Formats: sequence, C-alpha cells, structure tokens
Amino acid sequence: MRISLIPFLAAALVASVAAVAAQDVSVLPRDEEALRAIDNAQLRIVRRANSQCTHSGEARFGEYRSARARACMMPLADRAVETSDDPALQAYHRWLPMGIRYDANRAPHWRKLVVR
Repeated sequence: MRISLIPFLAAALVASVAAVAAQDVSVLPRDEEALRAIDNAQLRIVRRANSQCTHSGEARFGEYRSARARACMMPLADRAVETSDDPALQAYHRWLPMGIRYDANRAPHWRKLVVR
C-alpha cells in the first residue's frame, strides 16, 4: 500500500507559512560572527537530516531538491530545530526562504541580517 505524500506536504506548507507569519525575528543577532554560528548550526541539522534520509533509502547522497528527499528531510530538520531550545536558531530556520531552508549547499543567506 502506497502512502500519498501530498496531504503531508500540504500540511507542512501550511504549518511553515503560519510559523513564518508568527515568528519573532527580534531574537536574531545582527552581528556577523553570531549569525555565521547560527547558520552553521542550521546547516549541520540539514546535513544530518539528509544523511539519515540517504541511509534509510529515502534519498540519494547529495540529493536536496527532489520531492522525495524533501519529504524525508523537512520533518527531520524541523523537529531537530524545534527541540533545540535555541530561540535564535528556531527564528533563523523559519526566516530562511523555503527554497533554501533545506539546501545544504546554499549561498550564505545570513548576510542579509547583518547590521552595518
């Protein structure tokens, strides 16, 4: 019996939009060093989720953009961030656009938050 991922993905999208609308970005630091550390922590979580999905057979090594890989990675990464007890990491994870939030090969997006 095959399980359809569409209801799950729709629920995840609705939850993500609601979380972004309700997020408090005031907890995010504005200096380069702290933002880089938060970005590195978030990337470690995404890479760990990708590794778990690869080893379980849900994704191929280095695959981030396919629907199958994201369906496996998204809940793992989201759960890890939400249970981190780090409000800044949680806000940063929600602040990242969906298109790059789960991409471990993304360009440094945190620079948009640096106050000069």
